[in-house]
Amino acid sequence: MPAIRRLGTALATIGLTLTMGVVSPGNGAAHGATAVNTVSLEATYGDHDDKPFDKDRLLKVSQGGYLTLENLHLLRDHVAEFAELGIREIRVDHVFDDEFYGVVKSDGTYDFSKLDDTLQPFLNHGIKPWISLSYMPRALRKFPAELFSPPKDNAAWGRAVKAMVAHYAGKGYTGWNWEVWNEPDLFWGKEATRADYLAMYAATAKAVKEADGSAQVGGPAVTHAGSALLTEWLNFIDADPGVPWDFVSWHDYGHPNWTSVATVRDALLSRDLPVKKLYVTEWHADHKMGVGGGTWPDTHQSASYAAHRIYESLSRPELSGAFFFTGIEGWNPSRNFNGDLGMITADGRRKAVGNVFAMMKSMGATRLKTTMTSSAGNAAHGLVTTNPENKKVSILLWNNVDDKYATFTLLLKNLPYAETNMAVTKYDVNGIAGNSWYDETVGLSHHRPSPNERLRPASQVVKEPTRELSTTQSLGPNAVILIELSPTEESVGAKPVPPVATTVNLARGKTVSWSSQYTEAVRGWLPAAVVDGRRYSYAAVNDGNPTMGWTSREHTAASVPGGEYLQVDLGSSQSFDTVTLWPRSDQAADGRAFPADFVISGSADGVTWDPLVTKTGHGAGAPVSGPQHFAVGAGVYRYVRVTATHLGLPLKEWDRDVYRFQLAELEVTKQIMS
Repeated sequence: MPAIRRLGTALATIGLTLTMGVVSPGNGAAHGATAVNTVSLEATYGDHDDKPFDKDRLLKVSQGGYLTLENLHLLRDHVAEFAELGIREIRVDHVFDDEFYGVVKSDGTYDFSKLDDTLQPFLNHGIKPWISLSYMPRALRKFPAELFSPPKDNAAWGRAVKAMVAHYAGKGYTGWNWEVWNEPDLFWGKEATRADYLAMYAATAKAVKEADGSAQVGGPAVTHAGSALLTEWLNFIDADPGVPWDFVSWHDYGHPNWTSVATVRDALLSRDLPVKKLYVTEWHADHKMGVGGGTWPDTHQSASYAAHRIYESLSRPELSGAFFFTGIEGWNPSRNFNGDLGMITADGRRKAVGNVFAMMKSMGATRLKTTMTSSAGNAAHGLVTTNPENKKVSILLWNNVDDKYATFTLLLKNLPYAETNMAVTKYDVNGIAGNSWYDETVGLSHHRPSPNERLRPASQVVKEPTRELSTTQSLGPNAVILIELSPTEESVGAKPVPPVATTVNLARGKTVSWSSQYTEAVRGWLPAAVVDGRRYSYAAVNDGNPTMGWTSREHTAASVPGGEYLQVDLGSSQSFDTVTLWPRSDQAADGRAFPADFVISGSADGVTWDPLVTKTGHGAGAPVSGPQHFAVGAGVYRYVRVTATHLGLPLKEWDRDVYRFQLAELEVTKQIMS
């Protein structure tokens, strides 16, 4: 996420009461919560637990294969956000889908460039890819129309797998985890049989090992630990010692604990198989996506569940890793919130559950032993860690109960702050703080980040030297807090909490007009889509309509006499400093149809226009990539217009080259502190 005052105060005791002070829709008030659970926690600095807080094992995410990710900008543009959340490893599937990465051109002909462009930014940020080898490219399918088809020839499939593993090994990335398929028990049992999966598994595992002897391979990534296919897979590897396997993987939804780990461990032991590595490669409270805006996945209910569930995993040392589902969501990207399962919404906003991962990122790896009593069991509980190098102590508390408050009484002893002042910083995730859904309910969807979206201090205070902390914390239903203690040379007293720097998009949801347009809502083209907050072109979606943006009519040449324009009415005269144009970005026309010659103008009355930006030859004849930001200087205007007189690269439509002016999003922004 340190004025020594008096050396003689080594045994001073600090008494603090830092209460949540917040009940809001989705928190206790919504449930009519009045009852209170009580929790006591005591820990001694230096008395370490022999089980570390292993963030490499726990801070992992499984990225769902939403159709929105066919836009290859979406995932890689949010890599820095994944890093801020502390993610150490990301599971990526759909790697063989033609519509995603187009790896297999034919048997023996492969192109890894799109997959490289997606994975390399993660590697650059220290996030390791975990590859789920799925699904079947058209060139290799037994059933040509079926994405989840087994291969028509396991040898050809093995060659494709071997080529992929060898490609990354050749780049120096050896020892990765390669998981054979994703949830085969959902799709393989009729035309595609379980026997097909087992034969494919054997061919795949051998290909992985041939390409990289240090690679880890396993499966079967089934939907749950009780799956019949998991039983058959265990019998299969038991019967044939020549089939490589380094780990067992499965998914685990809807449970507060990890009893599935014991189920799989015992299944291995009953066959005299070694208990190698055990991975849950997807977990959450439920598997259902898109259950409705403002429901539990969008709120702090998901956050308290994640804190509880991750803590429970600490009691399962045989669990080698667990991957939260999911990172970026996208089931229905036309909705700001949709009750989807991600840490990040389709329009790039961090949800409350993401802030719990950010809290855990900030914590030390050394656990302190705790003595605890809780009337709610582990649902209202805590975790204390330290970083011996900088003497920071982190206290994470959660109340994963929907209808009761929790009062925590904490006592930390033998703290290393006897000769230095102690900084106490508190962070909240509740019905308001750390909760972008709350910001949505009060009309702040046009703020990035919105005031309560990111993890920020709720309070900061510096106390005199001490060896002991005694504090009472009151948590509302589904609340999570983090208290951090650290040595400091700052003076004693309360410290100001810094404001949040926010970019306000004045154009979002406002009225647009145009010189020409083409509307086809079922394909995502309509004028309102250019100010809907969706910065990327989504040509395919799992639910609802695609969202592409605005397009002009077609032209037969790039030069447009009189020009094509798009205009937004901000509703009143406003000051702003930047206009950002987001180009069309789907794979079919990535960066094309962006104007080469254009003027951005402002007007107070819609009649008299002042040129703010003039561009000639923008893009230099190449597709543009990513947002195009234009500083517009000082000024106050109600209307903003972009007029293109020379269009950019043509589009291929029905085997014809046509020219259009197209944008995924138009933003008119200013910076504020909130």
